[in-house]
Amino acid sequence: MRKLFFLFAFALLSAAAAGQTIQITESSATAVTGGVNVNVKTISFNGAGYLSHTYTINGNTIDLSVCYYFNMLLPVLTFDNDFFIPVTQSGDYTVNITVYNSSSTEVCDYFSSGGSATHNVLATKDLDLTKSLGLYPNPTTGALFLDTVTDGPLYVYDQLGRLVMQTNASSAIDLSPLTSGVYIVSGKIDEQTLNQKIIKN
Repeated sequence: MRKLFFLFAFALLSAAAAGQTIQITESSATAVTGGVNVNVKTISFNGAGYLSHTYTINGNTIDLSVCYYFNMLLPVLTFDNDFFIPVTQSGDYTVNITVYNSSSTEVCDYFSSGGSATHNVLATKDLDLTKSLGLYPNPTTGALFLDTVTDGPLYVYDQLGRLVMQTNASSAIDLSPLTSGVYIVSGKIDEQTLNQKIIKN
């Protein structure tokens, strides 16, 4: 009886592993001011939700891992995510994207691996690190001001590229709720996306 139970449990686990899969349907990597924007469209063959992403930069190679948790009770879902990856040096970049499923909804456990894609970002002229939003003062203890009004909201990313704040205010932003560190503030002026590195004391 015990042997039958183990076989049954193994069969269930194998079926679950086979069912937990997520695939890239479309992806792109575009050079923007101050970094690279990576768009990843995926489809999950079971219920799922976006969990987290991480990236590493080794020379001019960017490895992006995107993790989705799965939930067998949810329907088949599609996702469309943008990831801004700040870079500090102009050049031609190769972006490697890999998607994963996680059985945990808290921390990615890389339960199964999905699809992957590779893109070469050749528009090095767009990686213009000399342009910025003109936010001041920098460093700041919290409040930041902008002489020019942006075309839409301002976004704040941490050093791992995670969105940590968004505000509809287009000429000022308050970083007081954030811990001390380095952040990237992103916004559009005259239809051009500009980014600025900010030090929060």
